[in-house]
Amino acid sequence: MRIGIITNKFAPSGGMERYAQDVVRELLRQGHEITVFTKKADPALDLVPMVELIVCPLSFLPNKIQDESFNWWLNRECPKRALDFILSCSRTDAGDVVACGGTHIGFLHDAGRTPTFFDRRAIRLETRSFERAKLIIAHSQKMAGEIEDYYGIPGEKIRVIYPPVDTERFTPVFFVDSSFRPKYTYPLACFTKFLNLVLSVSKISFK
Repeated sequence: MRIGIITNKFAPSGGMERYAQDVVRELLRQGHEITVFTKKADPALDLVPMVELIVCPLSFLPNKIQDESFNWWLNRECPKRALDFILSCSRTDAGDVVACGGTHIGFLHDAGRTPTFFDRRAIRLETRSFERAKLIIAHSQKMAGEIEDYYGIPGEKIRVIYPPVDTERFTPVFFVDSSFRPKYTYPLACFTKFLNLVLSVSKISFK
């Protein structure tokens, strides 16, 4: 299959950028062709030669308007490729499935901040991304609750799947202490179940 991945940065990083790289790595391992759409990429990243990399040059724009510009660009570029499926790990409405590690409204609420003009624009784009997605992958129960409560998205459209752990690089606690409940930690090998769920939006599943 030809699968598109949207991420803000395709470079060594943490958070959603690292999550996107883990997804790409596992999809490549399973033999899929990957197209990565990003604002910025590091040519030294080991995954770069293995994917079709499409970079949107936005460094000349102020940070506050980059997301909307990136979204506009994605909605022009993504349809040009014959992709079977697009997973968005960024604030954009161009994905079939959206992976959510945090919401902007939730961030403002936790910080006790009143939304500014640019916050409201970010929330509109985020709302549109949730509304248009066929499926939303929330990285925790808290995120799922925020998507329902703050954005009015029906719960049946949301699935809670905790981010995976690369067990070749990290040792989950439950391997050491069997009393630890393992439901919060998933090795990358468990991605097949995750991908079957995600790709079900297109009535496609892995063999």
